[in-house]
Amino acid sequence: MDRARLIREITAKGIPVEGGVLKVVKELGRGGNGVAFRCGDSHDNFIVAKIYIPPDNRDLDERSLARFEREIKLSTALRHPNVIRALASGTLKIGAYTLPFYTMPLAPKTLRDVMKPWADADSLDRLLRVFLKAARGVVFLHSNQVVHRDLKPENVLIADDGTPWIADLGIAHVNPQFVSGSLKTIEKEHLLNRDYYAPEQRFGSAVDVDQRADIYALGCILYEIILGTPPVRNNCPSLSSRDEALGYLDPVFNRMTTYSPEERYQRLEDALDDMGIQAGWVLATLRGDRPAVNRDVPTMAKLLKSSNEAHRRRGTELAKELGKEALEVLHELLGHSRRDVRDAAALALGEIAEPNSLPYLIAALYGNTRRPSSFRPSSDKASAAIGQYPPELRLKACGEIRQPVRPIQVLEIINDLPTDLAYGIVSQLVERKLLLLDWTETEAELLITIDADRVWPQVEELFREGNGFKLKSLLKHLSVRRKAHCIKLWLNGLKYSWYLEDIFEEIRRLEADGETKKELFDLILSKVIASPGSLKAREDLIKYTTSELGKLSSESGRAAQAGGTPSTQ
Repeated sequence: MDRARLIREITAKGIPVEGGVLKVVKELGRGGNGVAFRCGDSHDNFIVAKIYIPPDNRDLDERSLARFEREIKLSTALRHPNVIRALASGTLKIGAYTLPFYTMPLAPKTLRDVMKPWADADSLDRLLRVFLKAARGVVFLHSNQVVHRDLKPENVLIADDGTPWIADLGIAHVNPQFVSGSLKTIEKEHLLNRDYYAPEQRFGSAVDVDQRADIYALGCILYEIILGTPPVRNNCPSLSSRDEALGYLDPVFNRMTTYSPEERYQRLEDALDDMGIQAGWVLATLRGDRPAVNRDVPTMAKLLKSSNEAHRRRGTELAKELGKEALEVLHELLGHSRRDVRDAAALALGEIAEPNSLPYLIAALYGNTRRPSSFRPSSDKASAAIGQYPPELRLKACGEIRQPVRPIQVLEIINDLPTDLAYGIVSQLVERKLLLLDWTETEAELLITIDADRVWPQVEELFREGNGFKLKSLLKHLSVRRKAHCIKLWLNGLKYSWYLEDIFEEIRRLEADGETKKELFDLILSKVIASPGSLKAREDLIKYTTSELGKLSSESGRAAQAGGTPSTQ
């Protein structure tokens, strides 16, 4: 294909459209498949016509033609203030060639043209506003399952009024609902600009590229806006290398452009939330003002919904300042789709400690299953939040629990309560069968952390019964003296020989005096010898126990020798 000849012919004859002919004023640029022209209509309005004209070294081919036609359909179907729209489309016949084209509004500049070095906070503010508006256009594409895959400053057009438009959807990965007939991506297809495409585009399979590649490209553009060059080399300077104030944006940039897609922001909306917050701090600092955070409920909600933990902590602090004014929104956020947001709202409610919030926090204690191994409450922080309430309100909250909860939740609620009050709360939950215990747990294990003396008879009875898995959990809460006593009870009432190895390990780790450990090893040795277990397992345990007894005898002998014998005069 003689691309230059076709361009000369189009320039000379114009572009026939419904209602007349578009006069070509000048050529604006050439891409991989298309050539853009500035044109004037019969009313002296200027628009842009983009025509499918491949380079000289490649004639018309089905794949590139399909990409251009899909770009036309996308530009026609998608409607957003920050995404370029097609005004009209058609075909242009020149000789043997039938060339599709579409028209769009004229944008005199691209983001590349306005990315001039900024000198102060005001000029940086203007650049960031343009960037964030363009990024909202990409959010719209993602919400419609369209991945651009070729984001760069040249593909962000700037209208006369400064509005940015995302353009050039020719190689986008597209939701089939916007086009009739999908164009399959080839695994080894690499079509993108090297300064802005993600590692998975450069080194991976093209079919695996998703919206996170666009997030990476936008991170590179953000970096270039601030420092003047894309971050294409290893160990590129941090944003704070230009000014310390820009360090607020470094965590956002780093997360947008991390090598692994799994470690990046998974949604562009989350990146923009964080960027908007941090950009405010940057600009306020550059202007010499105190970094301002609005003390209002919308700001609190935005901070709590951020994917940045530091922002959520600020949101919690702001909620505490707002007090009752924040409650309605916090109650709503306890039902948010993201767990980290629910947790942040719960912590904020705990800081405020308003009695009317207790029913919401109690509901957040409950999980979606009654199997302890897979139990997960609505909010992991709800119990800690209730634990910040005054004792009488915590007691009230426990009385209003209607579904089983995990012991760890109860411990967080009764934290620092007087022993009698805490013991009474747990006893009531036990009586009401509202503790969700796994197969190694007992109510006694929870009670013993509160008042070991009061529950001691119950603990002794459990060891006499000899249920090994539950007893192992109990032992870690006992004093050395009581642990030795319970091991002895366990051995005396032992029903199953397969617990002998566990008991041996408990004795070996016991920090008791030599006589006590010797007594226990002697007892377990007799049990091992009498056990009906397999020959090898029994012989090994006899060997290990005998070895431990030998060590104790040696230590006792050395101690006696070090003490010496009384001298006779």
